[in-house]
Amino acid sequence: MSAFQQVGNFEVVNVNGQLQKNGGNVAGYFCTPRGHVLHATAGPIPPHELLDAAKWAVQLYHEVAGKTKLEQLTEVSLAHQQAVQARVQNWQQHHARRGLQSNQGRVHGLLAKIPLALLESVYKPVFEEILNERTGVGSPSLELAERQLALAEQSKRPLLFVLHTSPNNGDILPGWQNMLATPVLKKATLKALVKDFVVVPLPVKELPALSQRLGQPPYQAPNNTRPLFVVARSDGTQLAASTGWHNVRELAYNLAGGTVDAIKQNPPAAKTIRDAARFLGQFDPQFAAALTGLSLEKAEQEKAEQEKAARDKSDRVQPDSGKVAMADSLPGKLPTSK
Repeated sequence: MSAFQQVGNFEVVNVNGQLQKNGGNVAGYFCTPRGHVLHATAGPIPPHELLDAAKWAVQLYHEVAGKTKLEQLTEVSLAHQQAVQARVQNWQQHHARRGLQSNQGRVHGLLAKIPLALLESVYKPVFEEILNERTGVGSPSLELAERQLALAEQSKRPLLFVLHTSPNNGDILPGWQNMLATPVLKKATLKALVKDFVVVPLPVKELPALSQRLGQPPYQAPNNTRPLFVVARSDGTQLAASTGWHNVRELAYNLAGGTVDAIKQNPPAAKTIRDAARFLGQFDPQFAAALTGLSLEKAEQEKAEQEKAARDKSDRVQPDSGKVAMADSLPGKLPTSK
């Protein structure tokens, strides 16, 4: 089985189809079926080195399979010690600046001390002590994003991600408030469009963790300007994106399109759709056309439901003539004679 998890903070964005990654690092772990670490790699390595590491781990796994726990711990520790010695000899022979000071040498040294440790006990020293990276923890911004995502999933409301470069969400509040107050139509500000969205502010460095949570690839951005505004469905599927505090008109258009998409996904009452068509049609006549057709379909559906409900109600209030006729023949009722 192959799996991955983000444990550090870094930035990955999709700019015009090209993934751009800033910061971070990578480590790989070869584990037993129960999650005990046989071997690891630290940092990006060439494909042939990764293949060599995989073969080394597989061979070690087969050598210790079926043995007692103590024998397994002893032999795995010894294998890593021998790997360290081999690197020392290689350093002495070639006077290269590798060996114990290389990442892989340090990995062997670590796993010789804690053979077959569980992955949760290994990844942090590898990432922090060998790669000199800081493992990320659940930040308040990410916890807020989790709550907002749950709200969107439950309510089926579309999402607006505000991905920024500030350390925390509070720093962007003045810019966001100014943007909301900006007129986009004669009698409406951006706030009139945002009210139907679940807004998720998040530092862009935490975008990889967000992508993992949503099961979505990194969001595509038109450029490297920040903040990045991503309009998405309630499940996180990207619909559109724009950048910059001053690009209000494009954000408004994207929000209007996101609202149309949300109405199509979960149609409300026909009157609500007609009202939305009149408002959103100011941004694009195609928005109005799409919603007008949908409102007619919804009106027909509502009419059919009302007629069915009326028929059902009528059937319930009609008297049951069979019960009335039986009343004259109930036990104890004497016949009358003239």
